[in-house]
Amino acid sequence: MQPRAGGWLLAKSKRRGAKSVHFLVEVLDGNLFVSLPNGSFKATYYKPPRRPHLILRERTKTDDHELLVEALQAAVAKARELGWIV
Repeated sequence: MQPRAGGWLLAKSKRRGAKSVHFLVEVLDGNLFVSLPNGSFKATYYKPPRRPHLILRERTKTDDHELLVEALQAAVAKARELGWIV
């Protein structure tokens, strides 16, 4: 998928064991929505004004810490692409 404001972006895949994880990242109303294509995981991040980083607004409950890290990395990559953070 092609990146575009207000649309979906298929984030770069990450290796998790023998599986490859792909995230969908959508930008809407100042929020970054990160999700797995199958809908089993979703997280919402935002960047407050005058703050240098993203903040997690809400997410699907999970104990998979590697998944949480990779979702944040996908959000940070999109935020950098948009010029929200450096």
